[in-house]
Amino acid sequence: MKSYRVPQTAQQYTHYDMIQRHTELPPFADARGALLYAFVSCGSRVPSTNREELAELYALVTGLVQLGLDTHEEIERPALGSGEEAMRSRQLKVLAGDYFSSWFYRLLAEKGEIERVGSLSEAIAEYNVKKAELYGEGSRAPEGEARMEMLAELNTVLFRSFTPLIGASYQELWLSLLRELGLYEALAWEERNKTETDAGDEMRERLSDKLRESRERIAARVAGVREEALRSALELALGAWIAQPARTEQASGEA
Repeated sequence: MKSYRVPQTAQQYTHYDMIQRHTELPPFADARGALLYAFVSCGSRVPSTNREELAELYALVTGLVQLGLDTHEEIERPALGSGEEAMRSRQLKVLAGDYFSSWFYRLLAEKGEIERVGSLSEAIAEYNVKKAELYGEGSRAPEGEARMEMLAELNTVLFRSFTPLIGASYQELWLSLLRELGLYEALAWEERNKTETDAGDEMRERLSDKLRESRERIAARVAGVREEALRSALELALGAWIAQPARTEQASGEA
């Protein structure tokens, strides 16, 4: 399996001077995309003749849609502040989010992947429903662990739409790792917001512990994969991510 280079490929669709100068984008869904790439490459029902090409395409388009949705999610973040520059940042986030999300249809259609257009479109609709449930008004809005679980669920919706392509014997592992990555990135998102709102040291320490535990569970699951080809693919795709501590973990270690 060739190296996972989707984040680098995605830059041609996401890196524009205007955006770089006036706003900040959320992180690309690197780990979730790498997981999808590994499973489609080595554990899927996709024909072997173009499996890696399609694995890269699926990871790219799903990552772009996720980036678009995440960009829209950040429009109302308190850290953006007020004033003309903040307004410009919000406007660019609206436009950038729409632009990133729009690429999936064109890129999939160019490769004749019409069925994937449909399944990903359905996943986007499901995402929006779950997002509305997460941000329900008043007492209906979940809090604490329930909120974190729903954030983790949101992080997996788009990627789960590819589950029918994964071999039956690998689906449980695929969904388990995907859920854990979704939880990890939900925790990382929460940590980022807590840092921006000057949350206390105790809260940041709890998040640091949870992030570390989540990363350790993922590493253990990957190391325990019996199928050598799939384990190697997962190690190649996720190895750098597993080895690189998150910002909260680094900060905790330096304190």
